[in-house]
Parts: sequence; C-alpha cells; structure tokens
Amino acid sequence: LSPDSSKTTAGQLFLATNLAYLAVGASLQLQGEPLLGSLCDICAAASFAYHYTQLDLTAAEVRIALLVDYLFAALAIGTSSLYLGSALLGGTIPIADLYTTIGVSVSSIVFLGLSWQYEYGKPYMFWHGLWHLASAASGYLVGVVQLSN
Repeated sequence: LSPDSSKTTAGQLFLATNLAYLAVGASLQLQGEPLLGSLCDICAAASFAYHYTQLDLTAAEVRIALLVDYLFAALAIGTSSLYLGSALLGGTIPIADLYTTIGVSVSSIVFLGLSWQYEYGKPYMFWHGLWHLASAASGYLVGVVQLSN
C-alpha cells in the first residue's frame, strides 16, 4: 500500500474502517447475541492487524496476518450464513428485512470483489474500506434477525 502507511491520513482512515466491526460486535453483545458479537470483535482485531501489516511491515508478516484474518472472517461469515439460512428456512424474517439484509450483503461482496480487482494503494484501501463498512452492517442486520428468532 506504499507510499501510504499507518502514519498517513489515508492509512489511518483505512485502519479506522475496522471500528465498524468493533461497534457491531459490542452492540450485538449488549443486545444478547454473544457469538456473532464476539466474532465481529475478533474480526475487528484480526483485520486491523492484517491491514496494519500491509501498511507497515514485510511480506512474510503480511501473509501470516492474512491467514489469521481469513480464518476469523470465515467463522463470522459462516455463522452469519447459518443464522440467515435458519431464519429463511423458518420463515421468521420479514420480507423487508430480508431484502435489506441481502442488499447490504451483496453490496459488501461487490466491494470486496472490487478491492481484489484493484489490489494496490488507495483504490484498494477505498474499496476494501467500503467492504469493512458494508460487511459490518450486514453482520449487524443478520445479528438483529437472529435476536428476533
């Protein structure tokens, strides 16, 4: 992500997008959804660590941090998918909530795809930062659905 680093405004804004996961995790936990809430909080830490290494450290350290980030992201995405699937199969999600949740989730996937297409500098930080925000919102919406079941 050079020439940006954790000391540049762009790098700091990019790292700050991970706060969305932390806020969602805390909110879900306070509302009574400890599993997904905790996973969101762990994802916040893993994602921050990974992106910090992208900004400031060596390629070997980036690969290790990426593996940890992917593992926790996969757990959170898997848990969210199970929650949403359960709500869909049980018919317990109002149609408007379903459309909103799916719309935000699809948007997050589009942003992730764009960050993979533009894997360099500011374009990556922009699209991947939007992925952080949209996927956190998606996690929150799925968590709220789970709470209502």
